[in-house]
Formats: sequence, structure tokens, C-alpha cells
Amino acid sequence: MEAFVNFVIPHQGLSPGYHDYHFNVNSSFFEQFDNSPIIESDIDINLQLEKRMDMLVLDFEITGHFKGDCDRCLVEIDVPISGHKSLMVKYSEDQLDEEEEIVYISPVDHEINVARYIYEFVILSLPLGNRRDCDIEDFKFCDNDLLKKLNETSIEEPEKSNGSQWDALKNINFES
Repeated sequence: MEAFVNFVIPHQGLSPGYHDYHFNVNSSFFEQFDNSPIIESDIDINLQLEKRMDMLVLDFEITGHFKGDCDRCLVEIDVPISGHKSLMVKYSEDQLDEEEEIVYISPVDHEINVARYIYEFVILSLPLGNRRDCDIEDFKFCDNDLLKKLNETSIEEPEKSNGSQWDALKNINFES
């Protein structure tokens, strides 16, 4: 993929030890992936590559934010994102399937493209919900009119009868 040429790391000539790389991913990065849940973003990736004789160890530190709609009031907000992921890259002559945190490459490969791994790790680092707490943070963009309307029209739970539908099960005699 020509769009990801900036994410290629030549590892063949690296000396053993630690090497640091920095990437910034934004909307042009996420446009390259079909059905990406992120459209606008400003996410920094600090990658520490440890070259060993028999493998590479990649540690990704993810920090930044992306644009998303608030789950509470539907206003567009900057949703913070952070995470730490690791990946081991092992050398193997055989074509082995990738495992959860292990990738196999040929010993003759002299570079590795980390764009796909960055995308996967960013997606795995997304928070479960897109929301900010307007009461605690200095973030005051919530649509209070919408929140009031939601509270007014919330569905009330039907009144529970004195007996539950499960009360009949209390009288079952399991001894025959």
C-alpha cells in the first residue's frame, strides 16, 4: 500500500537494542481502511522497537483523541483515547499463521510495515462509550435542552404486582 510508505520500518540494518519511532495518525490514515469507525482524529503513536537476534518486540503507546458523537446528548466531541499494546515479530522460514500477539516474517524480509498494526491497536483502544462528564471536566458542550427532553420522555417502568412471575417456582417440590 503506497499510502502507508511512512509506516515502513527497515529493521535489517538496525543494531540490537531499542529504537524509538513516532507516528501521527489522522483522517487521511483512517480513510485508507473500509468502514473505519474513526473519521477525524489526532492520535500519536510512540513505538519502541527492540531488536533482538531472533525477533523484534514492538511496544505501541497510543494517546490522542478522535471526533465522535456524545452518547448522552449527540453533540460532536473530542473523545480521548489511550492504550498500550505489544507485538512480537518472529523470524520463520515457514509460512505460519499470525497469532494474537505474534507475527511471523521471513528472515530475508528487511522491513516491516506497521500501519495495519497501528490501525488494529487504535481500534482496540477505543473507549466503550463516547461521552465526557460535563459536571466533572471543564467540558461544557453538552446539549442540556436535549438531556432535559430525554429525562422528560423517559419510559417509566410498569408497576410491579405484589407477586412475581417467579413466585410460583418457590413451591416446586423436587423430592419425589
